[in-house]
Amino acid sequence: MLFPTLDFAVFFIILVLAISWLLRPHEIPWKLFLLASSYFFYGSWDARFLILIIFVTLINYVMAIQISRSDKQSHRNLFLFLALAASLGVLGFFKYYNFFREPLNFLASKVSTGFEIPIIEIILPVGISFFTFQAMSYTIDVFRKQIEVDMSPVGMLDFFVYIAFFPQLVAGPIVRARTFIPQLRDRLVKTVGDNHLALSLILGGLFKKVVLSSYLQNHIVDKVLQTPLNYSPLEILLAIYAFSVQIYCDFSGYSDIAIGVALLMGFRFPDNFNSPYRAVSITDFWRRWHITLSTWLRDYLYIPLGGNRRGRARTYINLMLTMLLGGLWHGASLSFVVWGGLHGLALAVHKFWTDFKEKRNINFSDSWFYSGISRFISIIITFHFVSFLWVFFYHKDFSNAIAVFEGLVSFEKVTPAIELYIVIAIAFGLSLHFIGDAISRLYMKIQQFFTTGFPFSLHSLTRYLGGSFQVLHNTIIMIVIIKMSPDIVPPFIYFQF
Repeated sequence: MLFPTLDFAVFFIILVLAISWLLRPHEIPWKLFLLASSYFFYGSWDARFLILIIFVTLINYVMAIQISRSDKQSHRNLFLFLALAASLGVLGFFKYYNFFREPLNFLASKVSTGFEIPIIEIILPVGISFFTFQAMSYTIDVFRKQIEVDMSPVGMLDFFVYIAFFPQLVAGPIVRARTFIPQLRDRLVKTVGDNHLALSLILGGLFKKVVLSSYLQNHIVDKVLQTPLNYSPLEILLAIYAFSVQIYCDFSGYSDIAIGVALLMGFRFPDNFNSPYRAVSITDFWRRWHITLSTWLRDYLYIPLGGNRRGRARTYINLMLTMLLGGLWHGASLSFVVWGGLHGLALAVHKFWTDFKEKRNINFSDSWFYSGISRFISIIITFHFVSFLWVFFYHKDFSNAIAVFEGLVSFEKVTPAIELYIVIAIAFGLSLHFIGDAISRLYMKIQQFFTTGFPFSLHSLTRYLGGSFQVLHNTIIMIVIIKMSPDIVPPFIYFQF
């Protein structure tokens, strides 16, 4: 049940949204309904995997209770280990079984054990990486005494809803328990302004996914990157740029829809993107891209490894290990490991350069002129570094990724055929990073003018004008989406994780 489909529209608007607000004053029926609708949403893909999400939820809740009740540190460590082992065991089996099968069989053959791990056809459950990470973050936070376990039946229900809540279940954002569960308990009242923001997020996300991402994927990305040696270096370079825009529009579009859907139901999710291609360094990029994952890796992996508290050399190693594991989290293939490793190396190099500049008191921002040039060059370098590494993200097969780079430096094909609309789509997608904030501010000022810019005596009129402006704005975007959408919308890229 994908977001940009009629099935989801019927499920959400007719079934979930209306009933959710009707039941909201009645705590237990409302939460049971949220859980049931979330399980229905997930089970509509394959009902068998409901057992999986229930198991991960239950084991983490039970272990969190045991951690909370235990006074001895050794017992707390044991229960945390059991929770993490169960969660990672489920994730490892479904996602990495066949990835590690061959090297393990190779090692077994070298010691002549006669043992061989069999091949198993495994279907990867949608969103398994996301809900296991959310469950583990809860248990770890309980272990760190950052949150307390509510052991009542209502508290257990809250945790089950937190793990299964359907807007972010299959592709994030990765929401922390201390952010989501208090909203379940407080049942915050949603305002009219939230409706406007939610609809803008949903329609903007649909436009990014259905129009921009789908167009680039269908018209250049798949066509060129699947068979790069049939195209000129210029066409391959353009396809790499196109995939950079596609993956941003695809994933940020999903995040916008998820945040907007949750907001219509009265829940606020954290932002997941902040114009990542405006980043001036690879460190800045990871503060802007998939923010909820990067902060998860920082809080639950990088800092526990020692962070930057154990000397410079250890800091660089910790950055490398964090990103290697982050790459492996995205998928069980050599390409993802290389992608993560190169990002980790770049983070370590940037950290070294930052430390070096501070030590030598080097400053390139003495004047606005040099500061502007330095910033522009930094953005260009960071964007191209990230874009070229997206090739490993696109091709799970490492050899296919290398073929793209081979085609990029092969000048046998000298007659590129480039459509103007493709260039416009890429330029428009990139411009969202640089003028999107200005457009949003202008839109909010217009909306604010309709609500507060007139005398009090005209408030009824301004509310009408503000509502009319909102309806007109949303209608125009919806017409554009319908007119420009393809017959078949490709699935979201991050569903595979």
